[in-house]
Amino acid sequence: MVRHRRPVVAGMAAVVLAGGATLADGTAGAATPVAMTPTARPVPRMTVKVVDPWRDGSTRRAIAAKSVTRVTGSCSDSTISGRRDAYRCFLGNLVLDPCFVNPRSSRQIACPGGSRTGWLVATNVRTRRNMAGSSPTKGWIFQVRLVNGAMCYRATGAFPPGPRGWEAGAGACRGGPFKNEDDLWRVGDRSTESPAFYPLVSRGSGRWAAAVERVEGRVTLFPVRTAWR
Repeated sequence: MVRHRRPVVAGMAAVVLAGGATLADGTAGAATPVAMTPTARPVPRMTVKVVDPWRDGSTRRAIAAKSVTRVTGSCSDSTISGRRDAYRCFLGNLVLDPCFVNPRSSRQIACPGGSRTGWLVATNVRTRRNMAGSSPTKGWIFQVRLVNGAMCYRATGAFPPGPRGWEAGAGACRGGPFKNEDDLWRVGDRSTESPAFYPLVSRGSGRWAAAVERVEGRVTLFPVRTAWR
């Protein structure tokens, strides 16, 4: 299997169809067509979860596990979440997006990833906003779990160019059958235009897929089981 160089990303967060869909070669000037790959198992509808780390116990567990940084940091509007309580934070040499502000203190934020508890808490940050932001239930999807067990994480930064029709990057996927290698999560002509479900590909009836470039130049659609916003 051909592996990509990792994208230069900021905010590796922290995620339906009848089966995977593999792209075949397309004609010049046209998007690469999608062909369905059958599967014997029915695919469930995608479940969407709204993260709430300051109320659901996530931050308490992170603090108890000492997953806390007190390095001075600054935070501005999230480019991945869009929620009014979400930020893009610069903590030392880390850039994390999204991070969610403590509703009782603008100096504390919690970011997915960074410890075995799944969250990193920063306690000495400066937050500012340029945009009003949306309600948590209308935030953009920033992480998904695929039916095969892999996780896909939204990211920003420079991505290598993708195949025709899937040139842009949304993030990276790892785990499950993808193991510890980052496979690129792609955005293309078939990605939804709805901000609520971007960058997923709709398969109808509440089923969604993520476009993953596992082999260079070839994109496969993998069913999504759970999405977080």
